[in-house]
Amino acid sequence: MLFGSFYAIDLQVRERLFELVSYARERKATIVYLPGFQHGINFRITYVMPNILENLEIADIVIAHERDINDIFPGENSEQAFRNHIEYYCGNYLHINSDLSLSKFSTGCRNNIANPGDTSRNMLGWQAGFTAGVIFELCRQDLNRDAIKGLDNDQWGEIATTAFDFARRCAASPVNSIDTGFAAACAQRLQAAQAERD
Repeated sequence: MLFGSFYAIDLQVRERLFELVSYARERKATIVYLPGFQHGINFRITYVMPNILENLEIADIVIAHERDINDIFPGENSEQAFRNHIEYYCGNYLHINSDLSLSKFSTGCRNNIANPGDTSRNMLGWQAGFTAGVIFELCRQDLNRDAIKGLDNDQWGEIATTAFDFARRCAASPVNSIDTGFAAACAQRLQAAQAERD
């Protein structure tokens, strides 16, 4: 289950959303949290910080861009944010750097993965595609929240490769999505992986 953005911290919306996330967690769903929110929204970060921390606690994977982390934990770099705040609640953090490379943090481990493509001006499409690619690989490999805890750097590298591919395709699209041909190929890959497991 994917959740995040402004809706995960806004007091009027969050209560109902968090009930749904908690329900999914009780049923052993894998939870992906995107702590970023639209820039320019004016609120005090200290006022919503308890909600952010509770969201981190329920998550299995956190994905955030450097800009998001700077908004939430001002003055801290990716490693400081992970060590000082995220690690206590969630053991897997994917940090998208300003050059769109990836820093993957887990307890006792850090792995830097270069972006094989060009940087993009379409950050909305790029980040949406990246997140979709991560989720696609979790589904294709049938990785539940217990399996995620034991992934090695090579396995995270495979997830990142797919995520970068999705990101590149979405960023190049005028509607911030993958094209239908690629989507059909992905659906076939999911079906083949499921058939192999069966």
